[in-house]
Parts: sequence; C-alpha cells; structure tokens
Amino acid sequence: MSDVEKRLNELESLVWDLPNLIDLRLGRVESSYVEVSGRLSRIDRTLVVLQTDMRDLRGGVTRQLVAQDARLARMEERIEHIEERIERMEGPLVGIEKQMAEFKSELSGLKESTSAMLASILAKLEQH
Repeated sequence: MSDVEKRLNELESLVWDLPNLIDLRLGRVESSYVEVSGRLSRIDRTLVVLQTDMRDLRGGVTRQLVAQDARLARMEERIEHIEERIERMEGPLVGIEKQMAEFKSELSGLKESTSAMLASILAKLEQH
C-alpha cells in the first residue's frame, strides 16, 4: 500500500468514525452542561433560602425595634411621671427644711436657757 492509499484509508475510517467522535464530544458537553446546570440549580435554591432567611431576619429585627420603641416610650412616660412627683415633693421639702432650721434655732435657744437655768440652780445650791 502506498502512502496515498494509507491516507485515503485513514480518511475513510475518520469519516466513518466522525459521527461517533462528535457524538462522544457532544455527550461530554451535555454531561458538563447537566453538571453545571445542577450546580446552578443548587446555588439558586441556596440563594432563595438565603433570601427568605434575610426577609425573616429583617422582619424579626423590625418587630424587635418596634417593641423596643414601645418599651422606651413607656419608660420615658414613667420617668416623666416620677420627675413630676419629685417636683411636687420639692416644694414641701423646702418648707420642712425651713421649719427644721427654725426648730434648730429654737432648740439652741432652749439649750442656752436650760444651761443658764442649770447654772443658776447650781449656784444657789452651792450657796446653801
């Protein structure tokens, strides 16, 4: 067999094998496509779950913030009420402080007069 005949035979066998070779190549491409498609589907499902979780988280945080706002509002009302009560009590306390100062001065006067009386009684007792 000459070189030309060999090449022709190889070309013939190549032409006969070409559909099988193309079929094998396309089979590999298809299997790669199926694998990539499966991975993309898993990624898509994961993203959907993640998106749902993020919505739930956002909703939970929103509910928590609303509850905290309500709680803070109640606390502020309570603090305002306590401050009002303290302000109402300050007036009488000032009056009580003035009365205590007066009583203190009266007590010191009584102490002085009692001391003077005691000194005079002792002086009289010593004279007898």
